[in-house]
Amino acid sequence: METAALIIQGRDVYPASEPVAGTLPLLRLVRTFQYAGIRRIVVAGEEHLMADAFKQATRLEAEFIYSSRTRRKIASYRVNAVEYLKDKCDRLLLTPAYCPLFDIPTARKMAETEAALAAPVYKGKRGYPVLISSEFFAEMIKTDGDYEKLFAGNEWEKVEVSDEGVTADVTKLKSADKIAGKLSLHNDVRPGFKLTLRREKSFYGPGIQELIRLIEETGSMKQAYLLMGIAHSNARRIIKETESGLGFKVFENDNSNYGGTVVTDKAREYAEKYKAFNDACIKSVDELYKQFFEK
Repeated sequence: METAALIIQGRDVYPASEPVAGTLPLLRLVRTFQYAGIRRIVVAGEEHLMADAFKQATRLEAEFIYSSRTRRKIASYRVNAVEYLKDKCDRLLLTPAYCPLFDIPTARKMAETEAALAAPVYKGKRGYPVLISSEFFAEMIKTDGDYEKLFAGNEWEKVEVSDEGVTADVTKLKSADKIAGKLSLHNDVRPGFKLTLRREKSFYGPGIQELIRLIEETGSMKQAYLLMGIAHSNARRIIKETESGLGFKVFENDNSNYGGTVVTDKAREYAEKYKAFNDACIKSVDELYKQFFEK
């Protein structure tokens, strides 16, 4: 089963630019989910309140969803996020951004839980991240993404944990700092690795790889760079530098009735090789780290 993570950066959350125990809350959450094995991570919030998150976009390695407006209605960021994820995952780990202090084993334990609806419980108190399976996605969309109603109106599994961080609200800084100091995310050293390919300068790396993946999924250049939290001009710059280095076009217009953007065959083949190479490099880096630092 494919599990994704959804971080709610709503109206009344702790500011994304304010660190807790030396780490920004969104960055802490993204890393915790990544180390727990979650590959697709989405940050959702009001667009005008997401400015700090967008500034962290390249560090966060997440996708960004916010509210949208049509002539008929305003679709909330929560609804847009679930609509976006409903065809991309079977289950969802969800947490508000003001609860970033649960540890990696807890996130992993929640991801492995087989229940349709579940939440971690510490000393009788429900915490985060909560687990929501796809059978509840339609209900969330109907209720404007109100996940609390799911737990109020349905049976859910209590996953007992010894992790005090599941109930910690970072708006209570004294408590948050105390708990954060205990987390394995702070104490465990892990090698970081980002693969770039270069001639005289870098022309291919995680940025263009992500852009290619999202355009393959959405068929839209605009939607892809919005999901990445980058400006149109930055997306165009990345594409220009990549095509100059590769010597061939990465994208072309879709000539079907629907229009949009498609990835060229050469670029798709190159992206597949990059992914395989990157995965092999990460595995080697992890093994070398253990060899040199964990003797």
